[in-house]
Amino acid sequence: MALTQRHSRGYQARAYIDVDGNVDVTKFYGSKLQDIMSEQFPEGTNMKRLGKGITDLTPAAAETVDTESDMLSAGFQSSEVSAKAITYAFTGNRYIGDPAQDYIFDKFSKLGNELKTVVVIIDPDGTVRIGAATITTPLGYSGAVNANSPVSFTLTIDGQPYVIHTDGSVECQIDSLTVSPEEPKAEVGATVQLVATIAPEYATNNAVDWSVQDETIATIGADGLLTGVAAGKTVVQVFAKSDESKVSMIPIEITAKAGA
Repeated sequence: MALTQRHSRGYQARAYIDVDGNVDVTKFYGSKLQDIMSEQFPEGTNMKRLGKGITDLTPAAAETVDTESDMLSAGFQSSEVSAKAITYAFTGNRYIGDPAQDYIFDKFSKLGNELKTVVVIIDPDGTVRIGAATITTPLGYSGAVNANSPVSFTLTIDGQPYVIHTDGSVECQIDSLTVSPEEPKAEVGATVQLVATIAPEYATNNAVDWSVQDETIATIGADGLLTGVAAGKTVVQVFAKSDESKVSMIPIEITAKAGA
C-alpha cells in the first residue's frame, strides 16, 4: 500500500514564463507531461523559471456565478459558474539579473500586447497549466532604503488554459466542431447515427449536447442517435459543453417509409 502524502508545500509549485514574449500556446499542444516536468519545452519558446526571490504564490479563480430560484424549488437557490478568470499573484524580493524577474519588471510602463506572454504553472500535485497570460501590477521595488526590496505582480490567464493532468489526459480550448454525415437522411421510424468530431482530437473536455429544432419531425439522443418521427426537414444542432461558442448546425431530412 502506497503511503499517503498529507501536505503540499508552496515550493513544490513551479512557474515559468517565456521571456521572448511568445503568446502561442499551440506550441505546447501535444507536449508530454514528463517533458514539461523535466523542463524540455517546445522549440520556439524561451521559458525561464520564476523562483529566485519569490516567496509567495497565490492562485485564484474569480468566478461569475449565475443564480436562480423559483417556486418549483420552494425558493431555494441553484447556481452555475458561467465564467472564470484564473490568476496567479506573486510576491517576494527583487533579484536584478534573474531573467524571469528582469522580464517582468521591465513591463512597469508597458501597455497592450507587450504585457502578454506564455506562462507554465506546475501545481504541487503535478498538474500542468499552460496559458497566454497578461502581466498586471508589476511592482519592481519599494520599501526602506536599507532593506531588501519587496516586489509583486500578477499573471492573469487569457481564456481557458491548456491543462495536462497527471494521468496524461488533456483539457484545452476547442478549436472546431464538425458533424458527420453532413446532410443525414432517414425514413420515418428509422435511425441514423450522427458523430461529432472535436479538434484537437486529444481534448478530454469533449462532451457535446445534441438538439433538434423540430421534434415533431425527428428526435435525437445524448449519444447522437437520430430517429425519424414524421416526413419533413429540420435542423440538428450540437455544441461543445465546455465552450458553447463551438457549435455546428446541419440540415436533416426525414422521408416516408418506402411503400407507405
